[in-house]
Formats: sequence, structure tokens, C-alpha cells
Amino acid sequence: MLEGRKITANHSSELKIPIGLLNDLTSARSVLDIMQCYSQWSGSILCADRCTIALNPMDSPYLELIAIEGNQAIPVGGKMPINGSFIGQVFATQRGEIRPNIANDPEIDCQKLSQAGISALMNAPIEVAGRCFGVLATGFQTLPRTAESDFELLKALARCIATQLLIIEQMENLTRIAHTDSLTKLSNRHSFRENLTACWQAWRAEKTPFSVVSIDVDHFKSVNDTLGHDAGDVVLQAISKRISDGTALHVENAIVARLGGEEFCVLLSGAMARLAQDVAQSIKSEISDHPITYSDTHLSLTASIGVAYSDEGDAERDDIMLRADKALYEAKANGRNQIVYK
Repeated sequence: MLEGRKITANHSSELKIPIGLLNDLTSARSVLDIMQCYSQWSGSILCADRCTIALNPMDSPYLELIAIEGNQAIPVGGKMPINGSFIGQVFATQRGEIRPNIANDPEIDCQKLSQAGISALMNAPIEVAGRCFGVLATGFQTLPRTAESDFELLKALARCIATQLLIIEQMENLTRIAHTDSLTKLSNRHSFRENLTACWQAWRAEKTPFSVVSIDVDHFKSVNDTLGHDAGDVVLQAISKRISDGTALHVENAIVARLGGEEFCVLLSGAMARLAQDVAQSIKSEISDHPITYSDTHLSLTASIGVAYSDEGDAERDDIMLRADKALYEAKANGRNQIVYK
């Protein structure tokens, strides 16, 4: 017996389906909303008893069912192995297929769906430009006589889904690039300022404390002057790891950023003074206690560090940065390789 409801199309007005699909897509607020929209409308367009979108996250050996409309024999969140399932076979080969009678098919998904009253499947890879994201799968209690022409429509819908997923992925990549320092892969100045604003707003609204640890590598210019800019890049990458390691010893959710040149900064949301001091001490030790090797040269480097905490007297967001920078300059003026707190 079929579970769920049969998806039906309104054939009285063929325009209602594409207009409804477009309206729902424009109001979707997440990838899951978009996938559920496609699942619902693809099933409606094809008059299917079940419509499923299954995606392959992070090149795993499974396809995850993230959107389902109609028959719920295999529910949302279920996973189908790429090896051993019909839906997995379509993903692996990137070739769509119609199976008019699945009663005796050995694949796990065919068996489960057959037991729930589905007798035929029509699946298409969600693929565009050689990239396969998953499978758009439809199931029927009885395969329609228009299956061959419907199959072409199914493949077109699958390509639409793939195109939208590709655009979303590219937008996420662009956002990541815009917020990431290309050399060190840390947050960049723009990203740091956005997070600083969020911390400042939380401090003003809810008195959530935060701290800033400002770091400058001592005598870094001599590395470029002596060994060249390639060596300088290697040093900056190594320093960024040491700062991240020193921060991670005490807190997981800190924002570690390269603001430019040899200047780095750590933003500690919710951090009281003691935690910020511990982070600064760990960063100082990570840098000074671990020489950096470039070619056959061992470089022993140090850093000057300024630490500032959110304060009731701060009138603007940048006040804490000004105090952190002032502390950093004092550390340099006092002989470098030290920490000053404000």
C-alpha cells in the first residue's frame, strides 16, 4: 500500500506549473528549500507517486536523500550506498534510466520501494558540465504511457537542479575568497572587520565581552631583504599556523586573521581578560620556541603582541583596536618579543 499522497498536476492550465515552480524558487531561503521545491514540482509535473532528490556530500560512498515528495518508504535523511542501489548506479554512471518493473530487482532501494507499492522508477543524474551532484529520482505505481517523453523532461529538470547547485557552489566559493587571505588562508581584513562589528554589537546590546590580540612579527623585513620574498611568504604561512595553533590551545571559535604584511590579529568573542592573556602567551611561545626552516636556513623569530579587552568606556567599535594597536607599539618600543595589555 502506498504511503503518503500521490502527486498530481493541474492539466487545466499548463502555465500554472512553471509559474508555481518559479514563484517557489524565488521565495526559497536555503538550499534545502530549493531542493524541496524542485522535488515537489518535479513530481507534480511528471505525475509521480514519489519524487526524490539525493545528493552526494563530500564525495562520500553514499547518496543522502535530502528532499522527498509523495511516497515516504525511504524517508528524508536516509542514505543509499552508491554500490548496491539503483539510485547509486545512476550517480556512478551519470546515465539516466527507466526501470518499468522493479519487483525482482536486487538493489536495496528497488526492494524497499517495491514493498511500499512503487512498481517503476525513472531516474536522472543531477549533472552539468561534467559535474554530477546526485540524482533526481521518480517512482510510479504504474509507469505512464508517456514515460519516454517524460524521461526527457526529467533529465531537463535534473540539469536545472545541477545548474542551480553549481551557481550556489560558485557563489559560496566567491564569498570564501572575498573573506580569505590568499597566502595564509586565514580570514582577511574585510572578514575580520565584519566579525569585529558583530562582537561590538553583542557587547553594546548584551554586554558579551570580547578581546583583541594584535600580533606583529619582529624584524620581518630582514627576512625579505636577506632571503627574498619567496622566503617571506613561507615564513608568513608558518607564522599563521603557529598563531592558529597557539589560539586553538585555549579556544576553538576564535577569528584568526592576517590584516596585511606581517600583521595578524585574533578576535576572541566572549573572552574575558584571563583567556585573552593565555592566548597571547601561547602565540608568543609558539612563534619564539619553534624556528622556521627555509631551504638550509633556520630562522628564529619573535613577535610583539598587544592585547585589549572590551571596555565600558569604548564609544565606537574601533576603540578596542586602537588600544590593541597602542599596546602593540609599546611592546615594540620596549624591546619587542613581549606582550602589553590595555
